[in-house]
Amino acid sequence: TARERAALASRLTPAIARTAHALGIAVPPFTVRVMRSRFGSCSARAALSFSDTLRALPEELFGYIVAHEVAHCVEHNHSPAFWALVARVIPDWKSCRRALKRYCFVINNPCSRRCRP
Repeated sequence: TARERAALASRLTPAIARTAHALGIAVPPFTVRVMRSRFGSCSARAALSFSDTLRALPEELFGYIVAHEVAHCVEHNHSPAFWALVARVIPDWKSCRRALKRYCFVINNPCSRRCRP
């Protein structure tokens, strides 16, 4: 619902700001919307979108998704440089990435080989 998306946006705002600050970048704009196949995305213009299903994730995975998408504002790929940025914010990102696969059902994607943030 709109109320749930607004509540999620209120939770995302400080998390995105903290992550952007940690990476030394300006706070990127973001939206919360219905997304069927991923928890978040980053456009070529560094505008972030987050799935409304993000609210179902535990706090550590919520933080991982935020760090992952904000890092894409700097590196628009999954290169070693990208993962180094994620590691600055979430040192244990590999275990978060593995754990996230258990939540694919939340985004209506239970048969996917991997769950993309």
